[in-house]
Amino acid sequence: GPATVMALQVGAPGDSRATFLPYRTIARPFCSSLSDDEEKKALLQQGQKSVDELASEVGCTGCLGCLCCPCNLIMRCCAAVLTPEINHLFSGSMNKFTCFKEIEARNSAVKWCFRLVGWLMMFIGLYALFSPFLTLITVIPLLGPLLAKLG
Repeated sequence: GPATVMALQVGAPGDSRATFLPYRTIARPFCSSLSDDEEKKALLQQGQKSVDELASEVGCTGCLGCLCCPCNLIMRCCAAVLTPEINHLFSGSMNKFTCFKEIEARNSAVKWCFRLVGWLMMFIGLYALFSPFLTLITVIPLLGPLLAKLG
């Protein structure tokens, strides 16, 4: 049956058939704009990059890279797994506005799942951080049992 593809369509070299690459974000100049040819070239270069290449581009370098090792590790994992790209296939014939609404709805569900997981991780971390103080409160004479009932 009919299908709708939301991706970057490119011609395969030496082949009469077209293929699809993910549509990814590109760097744009601050004060000027890209010409159509420059934009197409940048989109093609971004779409052809592998996950490893995308992960290697993020993060701090030099002496900041050593100081921010945990941040770099997290940024590389997120760049490899959560790359902002449009590469979707829909069954049936759909217009672009319907496709974008469907993509937006899928991303909204993922966003709320990550928010929930992040909140739970923060709660567990804060509880682990302050649990020694809860133990310390119970040791204080007279005031300890009273404060322990509150927490």
